[in-house]
Amino acid sequence: MALPDTEGAETRLDPRVERSRAAIIEAAQAAVLENGYRGLTIEDVSVRSGVAKTTIYRHWPDRAALLVDVFESLSTSQMVPDTGDVDADLRTALLGLAEGLRNAAWAGAMPSLIEAGERDDELRPLVVSFVERRRKPMRDRIAAAVRTGELPFDVEPDLAVAMLSGPLFYRRFITRQPVSPRVVEAIVSTVLAGLRA
Repeated sequence: MALPDTEGAETRLDPRVERSRAAIIEAAQAAVLENGYRGLTIEDVSVRSGVAKTTIYRHWPDRAALLVDVFESLSTSQMVPDTGDVDADLRTALLGLAEGLRNAAWAGAMPSLIEAGERDDELRPLVVSFVERRRKPMRDRIAAAVRTGELPFDVEPDLAVAMLSGPLFYRRFITRQPVSPRVVEAIVSTVLAGLRA
């Protein structure tokens, strides 16, 4: 006698659940983009989404967990190619990051993420985990370049990621200067030349 496919049943969400989750995330996104992370309250999300607070709490134990899912929904995984040319691969990755900083919805919410990680002890580990997942593709590409000899053996991938991506965030959020392809080219050339010196 065949057993029922309970595993498949568990992985499929009820369409009503999917709709309510989508409405909640959309409402939470709007709240964060309008008012920052401090403006994100379960009460406001309930009003905006038309979903009861009890339902929201059923999916997210607190606003910290909801906030992280908001950032997950706004951002996309940064793909870093591996063509065998680390200079070109990092240039491509940084051009994608620069485009996101110029135009993507997540860029508008980034100050809220930074503030949340700085001010909220409960949120800090969630924010760190979120940022680490976003840094991993570039870090892995740099580590691979070290293994293959494209970059010197003493290059620290984490430090290299900070040296490459940090100036883009600085220009976007601190000095409010454009993050153009010319700037990306200058950053990649300068950083990689320094790492190889």
